[in-house]
Amino acid sequence: MKRIINALKGDIRFQFRQGFYFIYLVLAMVYIAAIYQVSDKAAVILIPVLIYLDPAMVGFMFTGGLVMLERQQGITGYIGITPFGTLEYISAKVLSMVFLAVIISLLISVSSAKPFNGPVLISAVILTSMFNSLLGILASAKCRSMNDYFIRMIPYMMVIVVPAIGFIEKTWALPFRLLPGFAGLRLVLSAYSNGVSPNFLSDYIIMISWCIIIFVPAVRKFDKEMIRR
Repeated sequence: MKRIINALKGDIRFQFRQGFYFIYLVLAMVYIAAIYQVSDKAAVILIPVLIYLDPAMVGFMFTGGLVMLERQQGITGYIGITPFGTLEYISAKVLSMVFLAVIISLLISVSSAKPFNGPVLISAVILTSMFNSLLGILASAKCRSMNDYFIRMIPYMMVIVVPAIGFIEKTWALPFRLLPGFAGLRLVLSAYSNGVSPNFLSDYIIMISWCIIIFVPAVRKFDKEMIRR
């Protein structure tokens, strides 16, 4: 645990030096400016959609990009010969992106001056960020360059975007509601709705299940492609 905490601190410092926090802050300012340009009725939908896309799309791309950057710098190559293992490395990466996603999501929510359920929002962002950070690690594990990563990430991004089809009120669209993208977005939307969503518990179960499902292959693939090769 101590190694994870130290690695987490190191990751946060590294991300800060690489300008990740500055980029995230600029994106947040753009989001906030866009929110104030729409009506209150539209803002209730726009805010949760932007908050979902932030840890989903940006978190996915940043995590994979960060892993690729450290690979090119030779950092990942030392993991196999140190007490610091693959599991600890990935845990620190995911937690650092979760921390950043929560901070920015709260900044957007508070700045928008719209009522929201804090615990629901934070937990939804944590689960969404965890899944997509692991997805970014899984997507980048086999890549040999940043260009390779940008190409390989396209099909993975469909996991984030396609589940929105689940909002279509048709029988054929129901299977999409079992995907993490749909559950994550609906959880963020529920943070801005009045009362508790009837799908609240099922969406949490879906998100937690997908985080567990993707964690094992992400660790194994990273260990195989980044460490042992």
